[in-house]
Amino acid sequence: SERVAPQLGPVGCGGWHIEEDMTEDMRQVKKQAVEQYEREERRRVSQWHLSFLTPATLVNYVNPIATNHLVTTLKRRTQNEDVLTARKDVYLGNSYRAIGWDGEGTTILAQEWCTMRKSASYLMDQIDYVGWTAMDLNKPGANGFVAFVDFGGGYNPWYLVNPRPILALAGMIEGQWRRRLKAAYMVEMPASFERFLNFFLRCIKDTTREKFHFIATPEDAVAMLREKGCDEETVAACRASMAMRRQSGKTQEWFPIVDHPFFKEKLADLGWNQDLLHLTEKHHSRLREAIQQFRIWKWGVPEASARIAEP
Repeated sequence: SERVAPQLGPVGCGGWHIEEDMTEDMRQVKKQAVEQYEREERRRVSQWHLSFLTPATLVNYVNPIATNHLVTTLKRRTQNEDVLTARKDVYLGNSYRAIGWDGEGTTILAQEWCTMRKSASYLMDQIDYVGWTAMDLNKPGANGFVAFVDFGGGYNPWYLVNPRPILALAGMIEGQWRRRLKAAYMVEMPASFERFLNFFLRCIKDTTREKFHFIATPEDAVAMLREKGCDEETVAACRASMAMRRQSGKTQEWFPIVDHPFFKEKLADLGWNQDLLHLTEKHHSRLREAIQQFRIWKWGVPEASARIAEP
């Protein structure tokens, strides 16, 4: 009989729940975290939260078992549930989006400072939504995400004068993505940005800090992508994006959330482009449908276990 794809879970769950991947340690940390969350929050864990606790999620909280870290993640997701379900419109303040995959099938998220519309404080919802969405685009068995930050086209330092969003981003990474951040590549970062980055790096743990790498030129970035096993489609997309950002006076173009031909085709009737300012609940629903279709198209329906790479 033909295999049926599992149902897509909530944003950030890693896509599908594969029961065969659940280990005893995962069951233990799930049970402990649910009990601790309910005790501290004085409320039951919702079905939305329980559906998030897939093996693809729980692999980030074992070896060693990190119950407190998982509880912190659940609390942060509770605070941002309206954003992650798009019951609250998600403001899209720049080009932050998925742009491809590395050789292991881990999603690459690209962000270009020259595309910012407002100060960094307006970007937090988009960073949260897109960051969690990256997990659902991963190849079964892959884990986390790669950040690709390009400074081509410059940046507006006034957008970073307020230190609070820098602190918030550090808290977001440490509180929920510490093990999920695979690497962060900073392409052609100007010396003037160092004071902002140094402030951010002081707010994160040494093990997270070690994941940040600096790349001098777009050509070096392309070589790095090839070295990481990216397919030619991903390399070409990143190269074209970097070239466009360096053309001053040119209209900067991108496709929101997931910048990939499959999504451009599936969501064509929505008229999305770089001018989209808000992701609505209707947009969210259509995007989730497209992600389910994409997973089947690109990765196939899982036969059984696709053991997740531990961070």
